[in-house]
Amino acid sequence: MFGNNFRIERITLDARQELDGANEQFLKTLWEWMYLAFKKWKLEQGDRNPIPNRGMLSGLMSVQFETAEPWECADFIISSPIALTLKLMRENYSAFDAITAKVGIRPVLLLAITKSEIASDDDLLDAGNILRDHANAENLLRAGFDAAHAPRDKNLAAGRLKGAKNQKAYAAETWRLVEERHNQFLKRPDYANWKPGERATYIVGLMGAEPDKTEPLKGRCQPNGRPYLVSTVQKRLAKMG
Repeated sequence: MFGNNFRIERITLDARQELDGANEQFLKTLWEWMYLAFKKWKLEQGDRNPIPNRGMLSGLMSVQFETAEPWECADFIISSPIALTLKLMRENYSAFDAITAKVGIRPVLLLAITKSEIASDDDLLDAGNILRDHANAENLLRAGFDAAHAPRDKNLAAGRLKGAKNQKAYAAETWRLVEERHNQFLKRPDYANWKPGERATYIVGLMGAEPDKTEPLKGRCQPNGRPYLVSTVQKRLAKMG
């Protein structure tokens, strides 16, 4: 008994904590949807001579159907929003199913719990069990998803690593060609007499030309596909001496 009391308190507290900080407008709208579904059910199937509570709380006194809350028209031992929520979910009431299909079961149950100032222990325990099973199912689905995608993620990581290595090798080869051509061009009087910026401009222009098998430096660019800047090439040439 003590264990159940603790669980019931925990269920209510956890529901409040989980909704704490949630979007207030979302919760307001969700409750409006739920209450409209409750009222629809009341008009269609509700007890026209409702007795809100049939337990120790009531005295078996009826209330007016027009002013009764929807959950007071369902012949519960203890009436509450969570009791009617569980009933409509079990019966697959279409207006309520449309809500859970839109936002999921979890926020609906959590909100119904927090809206129930008085509720039976059985209803709260049932709601807590559904929430627990729902969380377990989500964890299993997430674990299955992760396991199913682990090979793909591993291949993607390997592909990125391989791509990075290929890009690094490409950049190294580009600078090797730049150095090779620069040393060759220095043997030409015109190139040797140019200022550093002019030499860099010349090499960048060569790299920006259409690819040519006879000149590997033509068509070379950065690993990201962008052309090299003159300032970048000039700094590299300065390091070469």
